[in-house]
Amino acid sequence: METLHSHKTHKPNYSGLGFGLAAFTLFAIIPVYVQLLKPLSGFTLLNQRILWSSLLLVTVLFFMGKLASSLRPMKNLKAWPGLIVGSLLVGLQWGIFVWAPLNGQTLGLSLGYFLVPLVMVFIGRVFLKEKLSPLKWLAILCAGFGVAMAFFQSGGLSWVVVLIAIGYPVYLMLRRIQVLPSASSFLIENLIL
Repeated sequence: METLHSHKTHKPNYSGLGFGLAAFTLFAIIPVYVQLLKPLSGFTLLNQRILWSSLLLVTVLFFMGKLASSLRPMKNLKAWPGLIVGSLLVGLQWGIFVWAPLNGQTLGLSLGYFLVPLVMVFIGRVFLKEKLSPLKWLAILCAGFGVAMAFFQSGGLSWVVVLIAIGYPVYLMLRRIQVLPSASSFLIENLIL
């Protein structure tokens, strides 16, 4: 029988919050950093990203003893169409992420990424029949209002905004259908690219 004193108190784990903040900070800094590399083309920067990400991931997975298991999905021929399409979709997104700051499209890039969560909510609600609580609806309305204000201030939609706002959700839906561990899909997509 449990008593009031036998319950353990659970301390919240904030490591995910720290990783999230670090990721968002890097995500915000990279377009500025890319502009400092302006003599280099977006194509060169994209190729360097793919090359060094692949080498780093192969090395880490090798030393963790997980390289063979991460590459295993490549043995399944039925998985190849999804792997190729996923690689092309994510490669296009990465390319835009590097190209946009070099070509004065950083605002469009940002607006596209602001729209991604709203598009994902729309997909989840319409196609996956997910339910939303009143508080989540309020959050969506606030986010939608903020994004709409940003669009009015920026002059509207551009092809960069549309490609980001639609491209990532399509990629994420493909990843949902073709379930792969994150390290495996990231490695395979880099190797295919």
